[in-house]
Amino acid sequence: MPIIGEIKEASEIGYRSKKAWQKYIYHACIDCGKERWVQLHGGKPRSLRCRSCSKHGELHPLYGLKGELAAHWKGGQFFRNGYLWLLSPTMEHPRADKDGYIKRAIVVLEEKLGRPIKDGYDSHHKNGIKDDDRPENLEEREHGDHAALHLRERRERNLITTSPP
Repeated sequence: MPIIGEIKEASEIGYRSKKAWQKYIYHACIDCGKERWVQLHGGKPRSLRCRSCSKHGELHPLYGLKGELAAHWKGGQFFRNGYLWLLSPTMEHPRADKDGYIKRAIVVLEEKLGRPIKDGYDSHHKNGIKDDDRPENLEEREHGDHAALHLRERRERNLITTSPP
């Protein structure tokens, strides 16, 4: 009889898989206590609930367990396109994405200004480093001017790299 927390490879517990090396942990469902082998994903059980309980748990419609119960949970923050995104506590910030995440630069700039960023304005990194969210490096810029500034910078970089020696 396996012991809770025991880890074995798929082939050792009789699972036929293309990935015989895939590791499984003997785990008890957090709701009903049913014991079963669960695939390890990132060092954590892929699912904390058995199938019957997972139908009744708090699930994300596309990805399964949500928040701290998810195997890929990283504390409510992640990088996307060079920017650090944070989970908005209320998930109702006007600049938050559909999942409730907001760029850290926006949060820091709004704290610096003491008010929300105006509509039609963006947060701009003065030194061009996307994850340098120090208050002194951030400024509020009108969207059109901000886009034009970055377009000029891209054109200048291309002229420098494509000009003949």
